[in-house]
Amino acid sequence: MRLQKIKERFGDRVSIRWHPFALRPQYDPSPFRFQGSYVEKAWKRISALAEPEGITYNMWEKDEFPRWSMPGLEAGVAAQRQGEAAFHRFHPALYRSFFIEGQSLIDKDNLVDVARAAGLDMPTFLRDIDDPALQESVRQQCEEASDRYYVTAVPTVIIGGKRLRIGMVPMEEYVRDLAFLGVK
Repeated sequence: MRLQKIKERFGDRVSIRWHPFALRPQYDPSPFRFQGSYVEKAWKRISALAEPEGITYNMWEKDEFPRWSMPGLEAGVAAQRQGEAAFHRFHPALYRSFFIEGQSLIDKDNLVDVARAAGLDMPTFLRDIDDPALQESVRQQCEEASDRYYVTAVPTVIIGGKRLRIGMVPMEEYVRDLAFLGVK
């Protein structure tokens, strides 16, 4: 992914910190069909933008699309608790599970399978994803993203605490932002 390429290119001159943001923070049990929806249109746009970089988005084929992202975000924070290396194994695995394999981010069994495949410490992961303090922390981080930084889409990249890049932007924009901040 682009931010990983930035990290590889600039090394210790940049620090990347991942924070959760819920596009759908409130649980909504009502059925939602992906086919023909605004979400399908967005995935098609993003897929076309990502294709030149070898990133694949398979269209969701199941009848119902998950309308809640908190369990997936909580699983990501549980992986972060195990360290940066664990998170960097888990995050792309979760991405593949959802965007390529069509697995739900609200299905705990799926989240556990992804964590296991990513080599996480499973007793720790299972304890952490059920930890009310972790769940509250994720909720607060999502609120902060919305209230402090006005995040409304993912990815949103905050550079130097001020500059926002929203959505999938070309690598050159990140490089220009870093140059503006004196990072070369």
